[in-house]
Amino acid sequence: MPETVSRFLGRLPTGWRVVPLGDVVAKSRPIVYGIVQAGPHVPDGVPYIRSTDVNGVLRADKLPRTEQAIAGRYKRSSLKPGDIVFSLRGNTGTTCVVPKSLSGANLTQGTARISVSPEFCTSYVRIALNSERVRRRIDAVCKGSTFREITIEDLRKLALPMPPREKQESIAAIVDGWDKAEHGLNGQIKRKHRLLRGLIQQLLTSRRRFSGICREAWKEVLIGDILREADRPVEWNDEAIYDLVSVRRWAGGVYTRNRLAGREIKVKKLKRIKAGDILISHIQSAYGAMAMVSDDHDGHCVSELYTVLIPRDASTFDRRFFAWLCRRKWMWHQAYVASNGFLAERLRISFDPASFLKRAIHIPPTIEEQRAIADVLDTAQKEIDLLRQLRDQIQKQKRGLMQKLLTGQIPVPAVKETKDGSESRAQRVSR
Repeated sequence: MPETVSRFLGRLPTGWRVVPLGDVVAKSRPIVYGIVQAGPHVPDGVPYIRSTDVNGVLRADKLPRTEQAIAGRYKRSSLKPGDIVFSLRGNTGTTCVVPKSLSGANLTQGTARISVSPEFCTSYVRIALNSERVRRRIDAVCKGSTFREITIEDLRKLALPMPPREKQESIAAIVDGWDKAEHGLNGQIKRKHRLLRGLIQQLLTSRRRFSGICREAWKEVLIGDILREADRPVEWNDEAIYDLVSVRRWAGGVYTRNRLAGREIKVKKLKRIKAGDILISHIQSAYGAMAMVSDDHDGHCVSELYTVLIPRDASTFDRRFFAWLCRRKWMWHQAYVASNGFLAERLRISFDPASFLKRAIHIPPTIEEQRAIADVLDTAQKEIDLLRQLRDQIQKQKRGLMQKLLTGQIPVPAVKETKDGSESRAQRVSR
């Protein structure tokens, strides 16, 4: 039997087929979208799934509900456990699987039901839909510019690489092993985040103190007593290259925004920043756009719409402690109070550095306690960062592995349970 060659999927091994998604589903349950007008929420009604709900695990208590009469008119799109829900618009191509708790639920016009025939493996079909080549094809057939969506007809025509059934199960078992590793790391990251939030709440408010360090009460100071503005104007050169940075909202940190030649920059006034500076965005300060500059952004530049703060005396105040204060909503409120204008989405407010420096805060009386607090919080953050790096590496390796599995470049054995109940070779591969 010759190899299969697909225009969109490339060369496939002997025994593989290219199957339109419309032929993968059960004939009695074709690919359909759901309710057009669901009406107001009915607490004891039938739950339905919107495109915005297709973002992970579906929970019945989080979904909107419609009247039984409305759902009854759309029985054709009723869901069963194990069905795949496909987002047709917005987050186009995102999928999730219907749990047992949502048996009998329905869809909206923005989602489609994919009820896989017993001839095929549901887990494999979902993996194929999430693969890089198929996602590229989905993007290619999407219509619209700002609001992208795929039609039901184009979804039905979507070509999937289809190995023999036992190979489908083997591939699904391998990918499932990687998914479990990724989900496990995501769980660890969430737990570490909860721990960090608790530490921030306890350590930055003096509710928890360190034994063996100064037991004096925290002191009230003005921000301007411990920090001052740093002004390092850039000597302009139209031929020079400038690395421009900004600060993300909600304590998201400093990031590189642009790398431009001087002649490409309209406003010819920039300030130089250094590692350890506290950087505050005038426009976004009330939304938590304040952070400490890392070594990666040392020597980069910001516009005049940023305030740069440094310690008045680095021997008596640890700037890292203030950087952690900048991650609290309370500090964002201080920036809001020190601003003029309206606090509303897309409406600018004007941050006043002089007013901000007059705001009062409470700090540990000694730099030793400030350092101890910053060290604990820095360590907790580093643990989260390391887990994220590991998760990102697993995601990257999984994408590469899926690419090879779904084109047959890596041959897989069939999933079979051994006589003693131990795992099969395919299951070992997934590890």
